[in-house]
Amino acid sequence: MGDRFLLACGVAVGPLFTATYRVAGAVRADYEPLRHPVSSLALGRGGWVQTANFLCAALLSSAFAVGLWCAGASRWGVLLVGGWAVGLLGAGLFRTDPVAGYPRGTPRRVRRPTRAGARLDALSLCAFLALTAACFVFARPARPGGPRTRPAPGPSSR
Repeated sequence: MGDRFLLACGVAVGPLFTATYRVAGAVRADYEPLRHPVSSLALGRGGWVQTANFLCAALLSSAFAVGLWCAGASRWGVLLVGGWAVGLLGAGLFRTDPVAGYPRGTPRRVRRPTRAGARLDALSLCAFLALTAACFVFARPARPGGPRTRPAPGPSSR
């Protein structure tokens, strides 16, 4: 795959992920986006859509991390974007616990989280921290007199 295609995956992942969960949430009668986390859409009937959304976003984010690496971006930034991708993969593999009465008929609070729910929570926390840190890494201004990225490997660098 070309570097441009891998980098384009990073451009596409956000809008695709957001559009999918917005539509999935809109067609669920009891889902309230200000009250329920996006991972709640993986519960119940039609939950496969959000699970597939998490897995596709993980794949696209992983491709983006590879594209960043090939383009010579900051190693820390690449690793942090990869950490975000791992968190999305975890969200696709582990189901959240019901929260705030969603889906209908579940308690407002779970007394004891399931193993899958606890794993999802831990991976989500790490993923959001990684994404936030990646934003700071990539927003850092370039050093005076030097490039911010390492040179891409090629014939001239050998």
